[in-house]
Amino acid sequence: MLTDGDPDRPLQIQLDTVHEGMVPGLNHIAFFTETVEEDAKEISDMGFKQQHDAFYQSRSGRTIFTFNGPDDVGLQLARKDKRGAYEDFPV
Repeated sequence: MLTDGDPDRPLQIQLDTVHEGMVPGLNHIAFFTETVEEDAKEISDMGFKQQHDAFYQSRSGRTIFTFNGPDDVGLQLARKDKRGAYEDFPV
């Protein structure tokens, strides 16, 4: 995880290994929000194609909702709920 260190407006870039059927390259762009479930409903109601319902991902410790934005770019809403399983692996 790369970060700019600004606690008020953080910019983070996370590079992951390819897993579970992912292909190398840009997978999605994520936006952090405290209201993933409510925002997911609003986005779905606007007609955006969702890739899955909002759910808790134990690997990252986040609740996530992924949908297709303009030009089918993967966009994701995320909320950090607790420490993720991958955070316990040594770098």
